[in-house]
Amino acid sequence: MKVVVCGPSHSGKSTFTAGLIRLLRARAWERVFNRSFTWLTLDVTDNTLPTLVDPDGKHRRKRDVEWSTERAQERRAGFEHRDESLVLADAPGRITDELRLVTEPADCMILLCSLEKRDERQSWLGFAEETGIELYADMTTVLRERIEPGWNDRSDRNGTVRSVSRSAFDTCQTTAFDDTSHRMLKQLATDLLNDSQ
Repeated sequence: MKVVVCGPSHSGKSTFTAGLIRLLRARAWERVFNRSFTWLTLDVTDNTLPTLVDPDGKHRRKRDVEWSTERAQERRAGFEHRDESLVLADAPGRITDELRLVTEPADCMILLCSLEKRDERQSWLGFAEETGIELYADMTTVLRERIEPGWNDRSDRNGTVRSVSRSAFDTCQTTAFDDTSHRMLKQLATDLLNDSQ
């Protein structure tokens, strides 16, 4: 199952995805699941996800490259040819032709929209419908707002997660998330592993 994490820029996609990756890594090989799992970033201009997932690696956060059809085709091919049970990919934060190209192999999408960018949600839902990508989860992220995290509808995986800053994630990893958001990430990881048979 190929899952892409999408949504507007500055919605907490990188820290959310890094937290989900850490939880999936911890659980994928448990006897209950025994799933192969990998992750990748589809954005050629931003290496934030690798720096969060592998803080000891030699990654630069921003890359001095431009999007092009050729680069998008390369990323798409890398995504398409992964044969693990579950592949989680972090997508760029703007709807463009390159985004359409790199996400083509995706089976489903986790949509993250910050509260400030919630007005862009319909565009992203339209993108999913137009490209035939199933909506797997629809999450609103909040950082400092006085809104309690939690599921609006657990069965539809619709809810609000309290995001964390990159520096907090760098320091504390998944424990940087509040208890409710951490539990929601764990539930989402379990759902993904169950559904990736």
